[in-house]
Amino acid sequence: MSWAEKRIKEYRKGAKPTWIELRALEHASFVHLLLSIPGSVFLIWGLWVNNLNYVYISIVIFLIAHIYAWMQK
Repeated sequence: MSWAEKRIKEYRKGAKPTWIELRALEHASFVHLLLSIPGSVFLIWGLWVNNLNYVYISIVIFLIAHIYAWMQK
C-alpha cells in the first residue's frame, strides 16, 4: 500500500491533512499540470533570452492554471 492510499484511509477516518498535503491536493489536477508545463517553458525561455514578455505570458498561464484549480473546489 502506497503512502497516498494510507493517507486517504486516514482522511476517511477523520484525520486532517497537513498544510503541505492541502497544497499538493489543491494542485493535483490534470488541467493544472497541462497548463503548468508550457508556463514553465515560457518562464525558463523568457529568463534565458532576457525577454520579459515571455515571463509575463508564463505568469498569465500560471494564473489561469491556479484559477482553474481553485474553481474546481
